[in-house]
Amino acid sequence: VEKRLLRNLDIRVAFLLLVYIMNIMDRANIAAVRLCGFEEDLGMTGNQFNTLTSILYVGYLLMQAPSNMILGRPSLYLSSCMIIWAAITICISTSHHFRLIDIA
Repeated sequence: VEKRLLRNLDIRVAFLLLVYIMNIMDRANIAAVRLCGFEEDLGMTGNQFNTLTSILYVGYLLMQAPSNMILGRPSLYLSSCMIIWAAITICISTSHHFRLIDIA
């Protein structure tokens, strides 16, 4: 029984570690895409890149605490959040203009 419990915990901790690493990579890539010419590719001017970055971080800040409070069934909740985030990321990757990203 104890070995099965430890195996279950190891799998869950490994999954949470993967989610955390993906989160860090997502936030760290913001600087990398700016250096690679993201603004020029989308024709951004002025503070548009800063606006997108602010929207991302405000979303993190506003949703992190309520998200942890409503965490009823972690397996269903985390997988749903990841699927929604993947859908948003796919929508953003297909856009070729700042206004389309701002809407998504």
